[in-house]
Amino acid sequence: MNIEEEYQFRRTIGRWRFTAVVFILISAVLSIFLVAMAIFTHGIPRTVPMDMCGDADDFDVTEADEPGVFDDLTSKELSSVQKYIYSVPELNLSQPSGTRQARSVVHSVELHVPNKGDVLQYLDGNAAKPEREALVLVFRGDKSPPVVEEYIVGALPIPSYVELRDSPNRPNPIPFSKRPMDGNEYMDIFEYVFLKLGPKLKKIVEESYEAEIPSPRCLEKCLSFYPVPIGSGAVGADERKTWVILTHSAEYKSLHPLGLSFLINLSNPPEYIVELVDYAGQRFLSIDEFISKYNSGEIIKHKKPFPKITRDLFSTLHRRGEPVPELPKRPPKFYEPDGKRYRIVRRHVEYMQWKFDFRMSARSGPQVYDVRFQDERIAYEISLQEISVFYSGNGGYRFSDFIDSANGLGHNSHALVPGVDCPDTSTFVDGFFMMGSMESQKRLPRMFCVFEENTGFPLHRHQSYYAYEGQFYHGLVDSALVLRAVMVISNYDYIVDFVFHQNGAVHIRAAATGYIFSSFYTSKEKYGFRLEDYISGNIHHHMVNFKIDLDIHGPKNRYETLDIHAVEVPNDVSATNATFWQTMVERNLKESEMEAAFKYDFQSPKYHVIHNGGVKTRHGEISGYRLHLQGMSYQPLPENLGNEASASWSRYQLAATKFKDWERESSSCYGMFDSMDPVVNFTSFLADNESIVDEDLVLWASVGIHHIPHTEDLPITPTVGGHLGIYLLPFSYFQECPSMASRDSVRLELKERFTISSGVRVDGYNNASTCLPKSTDLHKEFGDNAEEMFS
Repeated sequence: MNIEEEYQFRRTIGRWRFTAVVFILISAVLSIFLVAMAIFTHGIPRTVPMDMCGDADDFDVTEADEPGVFDDLTSKELSSVQKYIYSVPELNLSQPSGTRQARSVVHSVELHVPNKGDVLQYLDGNAAKPEREALVLVFRGDKSPPVVEEYIVGALPIPSYVELRDSPNRPNPIPFSKRPMDGNEYMDIFEYVFLKLGPKLKKIVEESYEAEIPSPRCLEKCLSFYPVPIGSGAVGADERKTWVILTHSAEYKSLHPLGLSFLINLSNPPEYIVELVDYAGQRFLSIDEFISKYNSGEIIKHKKPFPKITRDLFSTLHRRGEPVPELPKRPPKFYEPDGKRYRIVRRHVEYMQWKFDFRMSARSGPQVYDVRFQDERIAYEISLQEISVFYSGNGGYRFSDFIDSANGLGHNSHALVPGVDCPDTSTFVDGFFMMGSMESQKRLPRMFCVFEENTGFPLHRHQSYYAYEGQFYHGLVDSALVLRAVMVISNYDYIVDFVFHQNGAVHIRAAATGYIFSSFYTSKEKYGFRLEDYISGNIHHHMVNFKIDLDIHGPKNRYETLDIHAVEVPNDVSATNATFWQTMVERNLKESEMEAAFKYDFQSPKYHVIHNGGVKTRHGEISGYRLHLQGMSYQPLPENLGNEASASWSRYQLAATKFKDWERESSSCYGMFDSMDPVVNFTSFLADNESIVDEDLVLWASVGIHHIPHTEDLPITPTVGGHLGIYLLPFSYFQECPSMASRDSVRLELKERFTISSGVRVDGYNNASTCLPKSTDLHKEFGDNAEEMFS
């Protein structure tokens, strides 16, 4: 029996096994139902499916007729914006003629969040609700010279004006060379490489790679490609260039590079120019030189056969290997014994003592606003700003410095799978976007999930064994609410969570999984390790930046570090009058933005505390929130060389700036190409070095991890060991830990003190369960609805 016959045989057996399992499960469910009905008839509370528990009024994730101030644009609003901007003659959007990139094209439409001052006057005062507006990016390829223009369109729901976005710290219009890649340009590159150059390369592709140039006739052994945009800082000029790295079209292409790549100048579309060719580490100045020397035998030829596409191919995610035979059981599942303990109405969430709103930026990803605990605002905004990955390598791989908002972080977040990406108990929230070259808006199903998790770890506990201590036990499991989004940027998947704990703490966490971007192995590849016959896994640096706008006891805050030093003190117990060393805390108020730009030094440990100088504890101490950075990484690249300036925020693990409405984002979607002169240069936020004492402060926190791939990253990188996090922890903000009010706590004590034989009194949250666990049937969920996952 060959591999394919064995595969078909296993599939047939699998179908029979699945049918048997389904029959057993149906029988079990019917048995549970009959038992439940029997119990109900005897007067005991009836057990019902989980999705029938709770109050339906607590869950409404449909679009609002009157959207909240932070709500994303609704489908009706997007339609209204689209209709209006296509009617504006100056935008020329209705023009159908010309080449793809010579047209006026809408790149993205999303909510333009109102200015903070206007929002606070509405939320906290009696001011009118700020007008809803859209931020629209238009590629003006029809202009001479072509540019990118950013517009504000309003007021919704029926727009009547369109005006250029005015911001003192960024240009508008923006040079066309800095625009993010879109579908039009991608198709132009595809046609240039495979339709124009393809016939010239046909012989080489067949001999070296056992493959065909992509065409409607190519169904199996086809080629694909991976573009590596090159920032202008690396090019040294305001030119638009990319390496095009050819791959086999196999699962997954980033693990199947061919060793053939082209440096293409994209500055004059569609008249592209190949400036360099790399063939297995050999460099040529043109396509014609490469082909001529290949045909004349003047170069060292190599072969990389097309991989055999089977379930056992190293790069596929088909299950393989032998599972533990004695454990044919399913993993643990989340369970909500009394239904959900949180409430969602549109984009507003309430959980325990927490309240917040959430949205998704098409370009920069998930954001939460107006975060309150016990009705006190802790943060005005916590938002993902950027995800960057800088690679090393030889040839074109060394320029793989990706600024992922260029791909649209929010637009690439959807299709979360219940029971895997999020627990079965999750509430899923859809979204609508106009992004890229879409002719109309697009629904993104399951863009967010919201769920309460039991971390399986105590939030706090103590057990007292001895009579003189009281002999008692107290414990509280750490149950918390999670808002999750997963951004899929080509080969990598990024999981971002906002976690709200019962003690008033917020945990912002991120982790990367997915496929590594491998390079074709040659003896010159010294930036990583050889992982397979033809690939090397080179070192790369994942960097993530968040904006944290805290308003602790109001918007006027201070940033202090509590510096930890070793001090020498007298040793009163020493017979030789020696000294003794211990640590002490020294308060260090940061008075200016440059003073607050923090680069971590292990020799100087410290706490980072934000507080209101006018609000103290009853003992006169500071009362605020502490930032704890878990996953700081050092950016070793020299400043302002190469592409480093596009991620200048990564120079600092933490920075504090005075709030300005125009300093909304630390990065931009233009970052892939703009490193010589960034559209948004984070260092400009610090350049005026303003006072930050008793001001509205914004914190910019960066976390990251250096990833040196190894064989266990094949076929896919696990999240274990790669979690990054930022904690916002109360620091003398409450008189005591607010979780002491939680009904989840458990206390055990003797019924009679000092008398073990008296037994134990239990004080805990032990109501009988009234809801059955929910289990998602993925066959029913997606079997006949592929659009939910892959559209």
